Amino acid sequence: MNVSRLYIFCSIAIASLIMGFDNKPESLEGTWIRKGDNLKIEIDNEHASIVQEGNKKFPCDIADLYIYKDIQKVKDNLWKCNFLVVTMGSCNTNYEAGEMFIDREGSLVIICPGFASKVYTKAKPRYGTL
Repeated sequence: MNVSRLYIFCSIAIASLIMGFDNKPESLEGTWIRKGDNLKIEIDNEHASIVQEGNKKFPCDIADLYIYKDIQKVKDNLWKCNFLVVTMGSCNTNYEAGEMFIDREGSLVIICPGFASKVYTKAKPRYGTL
């Protein structure tokens, strides 16, 4: 009798530990902070807006533009998007195609062909929910 209780207790404890180590966000929606310069974006529905500029400032005013738009889920953990490209000096803006996925550590990785990949971490809420 005691052996079976011990077995059940150990099984539940091990399962709880294994399930508790998955910090991977389940969706793109929410606030993300770019690792390179602390740029903060908010992803909602099919677009991402800049919430707060990071350490590197944009050369032009792009407050009215989405940094990522037309976000479409292609398959499990893979999205396509159009990312904002700002031409230095002339302030011309354009959008180019890219891809997004969430890596094993739970970071959002955005692949922008011809540019360096962008890596974001999900912002944690200041206060827990009740």
